[in-house]
Amino acid sequence: MLTAGPESVTAVAADLEAEVRSFGFDTEQTVATVVAGAGLEPRERPLAGGDEVGPGSVVRLDVAGQVGPDSRIRIADVLVVSDEGERPEWLAAPSQSLSPASLLD
Repeated sequence: MLTAGPESVTAVAADLEAEVRSFGFDTEQTVATVVAGAGLEPRERPLAGGDEVGPGSVVRLDVAGQVGPDSRIRIADVLVVSDEGERPEWLAAPSQSLSPASLLD
């Protein structure tokens, strides 16, 4: 969906939920989605339902689903939305190492 041009946060979240449900989560299982901007603040624009996710947006796509009575699975990615027709760029997860040398790899 992010290759087709600007879409609202609500539309991207609905598409993300539909995609996850296509892997076997039925309508009675809880699926939670979060689509929000990423930056220096915990949540940045676009974050409201009508805000557009378009070229240049840095967004966090986060989805969680119930897989058992007491267990859930959660997947999240941070992407930079490219121009229309181009695939978004996945941002690599930053190193969590306490060693400064790990940043040189």
